[in-house]
Amino acid sequence: MTVASVADEPEIGLTNWALVQHNGVGYRLVGAHEDTSVGRITSPIVAFNFETMTATTESGRRYILRGDSNPAAAHYIRGYLLRHGISVREVALADLDELVLLPTGIDVTLPRMQ
Repeated sequence: MTVASVADEPEIGLTNWALVQHNGVGYRLVGAHEDTSVGRITSPIVAFNFETMTATTESGRRYILRGDSNPAAAHYIRGYLLRHGISVREVALADLDELVLLPTGIDVTLPRMQ
């Protein structure tokens, strides 16, 4: 399957999503492309906006999270792990709170207090 370039598809809505931590790589999103329902695994996240629930990845693509997180979305990573020879021990489900509470190096924008 060919993934469109960031120039052709700079923004994607992601459904049935989950956050994973890939040891030595960083935090990534897994989920389904909202238009095609095809599973996606993002490049590492470099910025996250909690107000808009939008992640920007190393590739420059923006992912808008639709709905609540779905830990069952982790099944999207199985094929990725197999294709790239990555051990399941190197990847773990994570929570968005980790982006705020841990020193991740990710640029985080929090919602404005009203």
